[in-house]
Amino acid sequence: MGLRKQSHHLVAVRLNEQMGTKRKYTFINRTWLPKMLVLWIIIVAFASRLIYERMDADNKERRKEVLVSMCDQRARMLQDQFGVSVNHVHALAILVSTFHYYKNPSAIDQETFAEYTARTAFERPLLSGVAYAERVVNSEREEFERQHGWTIKTMEKEPSPIRDEYAPVIFSQETVSYIESLDMMSGEEDRENILRARATGKAVLTSPFRLLGSHHLGVVLTFPVYKSKLPPNPSVEERIRATAGYLGGAFDVESLVENLLGQLAGNQAIVVNVYDVTNSSDP
Repeated sequence: MGLRKQSHHLVAVRLNEQMGTKRKYTFINRTWLPKMLVLWIIIVAFASRLIYERMDADNKERRKEVLVSMCDQRARMLQDQFGVSVNHVHALAILVSTFHYYKNPSAIDQETFAEYTARTAFERPLLSGVAYAERVVNSEREEFERQHGWTIKTMEKEPSPIRDEYAPVIFSQETVSYIESLDMMSGEEDRENILRARATGKAVLTSPFRLLGSHHLGVVLTFPVYKSKLPPNPSVEERIRATAGYLGGAFDVESLVENLLGQLAGNQAIVVNVYDVTNSSDP
């Protein structure tokens, strides 16, 4: 009888020990569960961020490659259009020389010039307008002003002071009609351009400056126009004596860049820094 009670007692003790162990094990699991959950969330978030950053970097690289490719295409297109525009301005200079100076009376007037340049504007896709300025020495100024019915004016639209020579605009495209009668020699950038053009006989460009009218940043292309045929290998003095005037065209760089960026960006925002590298040592 005593042995049976002792056996029951040993079984009860072992059972209680096992129950205590189970309770202790369960208590440890419940304590660590929130910590493990937080750790799991941190690991998943970290892994997700790494995956996102990798995918975002790949996406940016692809977009960058596409943008570079589009910029290269646009640059080649602009280069081709620039060449076409320069060639057409040269052709206009020859046209003025042939039909205004080689013909008597002249076959060109303001109305004809405006209509022709308006119809051929597609040949000059980068130019905002073209105009022709005639070379007038001071001794011819009074007769010139009487013939045209207006006074030669400066860029500030005031009567031009007495100078050795002038370059008033007599023909202009409708888009730049506001420069009629203005003396191109009164503008520092235009004057330098004119002097270089007639001395070399080639097309020359000004440095970037604020264009009259739009006040946008741009450059002006100038071609000399001759009233007589030049001899082979003419000297600078022979070029100057034969110069009748100057044909110019304005490149509105600011508008061109805005239009180009608008085409590239589409509905997305894009930030681009544009540098003038005319002086490569100080862009």
